[in-house]
Amino acid sequence: IFGGLVGILIGIPIGLMLGLNRTIADMFYPLMNFFQSVSGIAIFPVVVIWFGNSDTTVMIVILYTSFFPIAFNVLSGVRAVPVRYIQAARTLGASRLQIVRDVLLPGAMPSVAVGTRLSVGFAWRAVIAGIGIAFVAGPLGCFVVWRRMSYLGDTMAHSALLGVALGLFIKVDLMIGVFAVALAVALLLFFFQRQKLLSNDAVLGTLSHASLAMGVLLLSLMAWVRIDLMGYLFGDILAVSLNDLYWIYGGGILILLTLLMLWRPLLAITFDKELAQAEGIPVVGVQLLFMLLVAAVIALSMKIIGILLVTSLLIIPVSAARRFSNSPEQMAIGGALIGISSILLGLWTSLHFDTPSGPSIVIAAVLFFFAAHIFPFRQFKY
Repeated sequence: IFGGLVGILIGIPIGLMLGLNRTIADMFYPLMNFFQSVSGIAIFPVVVIWFGNSDTTVMIVILYTSFFPIAFNVLSGVRAVPVRYIQAARTLGASRLQIVRDVLLPGAMPSVAVGTRLSVGFAWRAVIAGIGIAFVAGPLGCFVVWRRMSYLGDTMAHSALLGVALGLFIKVDLMIGVFAVALAVALLLFFFQRQKLLSNDAVLGTLSHASLAMGVLLLSLMAWVRIDLMGYLFGDILAVSLNDLYWIYGGGILILLTLLMLWRPLLAITFDKELAQAEGIPVVGVQLLFMLLVAAVIALSMKIIGILLVTSLLIIPVSAARRFSNSPEQMAIGGALIGISSILLGLWTSLHFDTPSGPSIVIAAVLFFFAAHIFPFRQFKY
């Protein structure tokens, strides 16, 4: 962290100052490239021999490997800015600071992070989207685990594919299609539960497989539509758009506010449904609204995790957090934090090893789960 901060605070200004004069920038560019590549291989043994195995050695290596890549990427971005833009700014009487701020900095900033505008776009959009989803999935997943409703999550997730097909067919936003189908499935499930003619697992299994089959069938009939089915099934970080971020954070805030209002009634229903009903809690309405919240989370997170694996983000992080929690609120917060860690580790794996984002995130969450239950940590009563 220290090396990264120093690299940013020193590397960015130096890269920008060098870029004010194109001749100097062109002269220093190959030198900076040499120091951050060829020389980088030789500096480590030299520093170790000179300073030995000490904190000074570690600090020099950290600063070196942080400063030169950042300064080089800034200089690369600055050199990509056309010279005529700088000349026009000078003609208009702009100061050096104004040229740096308004001309050079916009061209350099995309290069600071990863070197290309495309990489900055999709990588950070996926990270921001994943963090938003984990914040919502943690508290909601607690009730899925407490009420033993994992199969409900799978049913809602499988119905999302039918929602995607419906959205493509009627040409509306896919989020709207997914939520509409999930709402229909929730109402059907609620109707069959009220009839009490079949067991819950039989109804859930029927609706789950029927909606998944109908989704695949409808997509196969739409020959004019070309979509990445594997991306929807297992997640695709490249598919996250700016519009998806608006949906995730706008919808996530509404979900959290609704869950906050329903927190105590849901806890009462989870503990004892008959007692909650005797206390005047509208059990039917609360249960139906909870199903809709689960459907909304699945609709928001399908592009990151994938339709087939989205339920894992509701179950695995909170199951890992349960070992360290002695209250419902602690379990919700712990589940959200473990979910965020799983998202970050899974997306890093997906970016560096070119693996599907959904399975990568699930495997990261499973590692946290096994770590929580295998190692001899303190276990709370809750």
